[in-house]
Amino acid sequence: MNTPMIRTTVTLPEDLLFIIKKRALKEKRTMNEIVVESIQFNVLGKQTSSQVASKLPPSKTAGTIQMSKSMPIEKVFDAIKNPYDKKSIFGR
Repeated sequence: MNTPMIRTTVTLPEDLLFIIKKRALKEKRTMNEIVVESIQFNVLGKQTSSQVASKLPPSKTAGTIQMSKSMPIEKVFDAIKNPYDKKSIFGR
């Protein structure tokens, strides 16, 4: 469902605006996308895929994930949230 957008004006501290611009450039996204995503997360509690991905720790070694069609999706999400858990699908 596409929610209609409404243009508004928000006064931001200069240093915050600089951080938003820098992040938008780094992620190749618009400033609007960064601001809307941040508001959705902080006001509505919605977590986007880019926020989840940004929380993942860097890999120390290359590896694979053993998955099957019958694997519950919750198990995959648990492994993403806790990649160093010995019981996860990463099997570290």
